[in-house]
Amino acid sequence: MRKADGSFINFDPAGSTYTYPAGINSEGDVTGDYGHAANLTHGFIRRHSGEIKSFDPPGSLYTYPNAINGSGEVTGQACDTSVCNGFVRLNNED
Repeated sequence: MRKADGSFINFDPAGSTYTYPAGINSEGDVTGDYGHAANLTHGFIRRHSGEIKSFDPPGSLYTYPNAINGSGEVTGQACDTSVCNGFVRLNNED
């Protein structure tokens, strides 16, 4: 992310081996996915305050958020070993 003065903000969820930001809202909240050493993929929300929350829909092994709206609701795709489904994560699931 970039600050108003042009400098960058680097962030990674704890334990991540890569971080892929996919969406940002007008509040400055960012969503995306990250991987870790167990070769699973998790979703994250980085709030404009800097707080990072990791999440996975129930039963998923791979979580790929792609958009976040102004209310903090996230959409994306979640997969297990055999099927992928879309999801909506509501803001009150924090």
